[in-house]
Amino acid sequence: MLALYCDLRHTAPMRYGVRAIIAALTLALGIGWMSPTQAEEYPQPSWHFLLDSMSYGFSKNVPGMNDWSCKPTAEHPRPVVLVHGTLGAQSTNWGSYSLAFKRAGYCVFALTYGEFKGKGNFPIRFGGLTNIKGSSKELRNFVKKVRKRTGAAKVDLVGHSQGGLVIAHYLKKRKGASSVEHAVSLASPFKGVFAGVWPILIGDLGMWFVSAALPSYTTFFQQVTGSAFLKSLNKGGVAVPGPKYLNIVTKYDEIVFPHEIGIMPTKPGASVTNLQIQTVCANDYADHLAISADPNVFQVMDHTFSGTPDAPVQCREVRFITGVVD
Repeated sequence: MLALYCDLRHTAPMRYGVRAIIAALTLALGIGWMSPTQAEEYPQPSWHFLLDSMSYGFSKNVPGMNDWSCKPTAEHPRPVVLVHGTLGAQSTNWGSYSLAFKRAGYCVFALTYGEFKGKGNFPIRFGGLTNIKGSSKELRNFVKKVRKRTGAAKVDLVGHSQGGLVIAHYLKKRKGASSVEHAVSLASPFKGVFAGVWPILIGDLGMWFVSAALPSYTTFFQQVTGSAFLKSLNKGGVAVPGPKYLNIVTKYDEIVFPHEIGIMPTKPGASVTNLQIQTVCANDYADHLAISADPNVFQVMDHTFSGTPDAPVQCREVRFITGVVD
């Protein structure tokens, strides 16, 4: 079994500077990391993946997402680009994180890649269904657009599940390293899932219609253990020099199972932190879906992007599938 490496800077005891204490107090008071204007303009994150999907799934964007007039600030100089997982979309996958980053003062962008192109008008978009190599090209073009419109030299990327593989391929195979400062992957199957997981996933989500299209949508098979795609991605290490990789897994993952298959292989010269969220918050029971709407994970990402990785994480209980308790 693979050893799980953790960045001990995120574990207690942690150094409480003035900024960290202020952050802790504001969180405890329920005002979080946003300015009064942002607090009034954008709703609080629900921290429930399924509620987010229902709330925003019929919309093109989550409120504040893909605001092409947004300009990065000195405090948050890099836009955050969110990259969804299999069967996800920019609106269904990112309700909580998009709002949380926006309220914290970031410019937030997201795309729907590898989109299902069926007949008729579907009220909800389904992405992550085409060849990952093509999806990483879509991400490359999207990042170029974000950088051009915002004037930012680099972006920070966050990918859930397949999204982490898309990011990794973009950085390694499409020369994206010079455009990215941080690359975060959440519950991404770098070692591949076994073939039996996909029928379970499709059944659980009520997506049986996708089964008929499986021969056309190679992404399912690219993520299976031993696939040619994963062998190529893992050869010589997934990470490349330049970007700072943060790979977060949860031991309660029912899709990337066991969670050790989500550990990112490394090689000398690359900056990689593999982190199991339970080493930060023992009361975090997030599964494969809940990790994409997890307030504890958000704090880790926010601290990382803000250059304050030693800041404390105010742990909230997160339950399997259903999300936060309070």
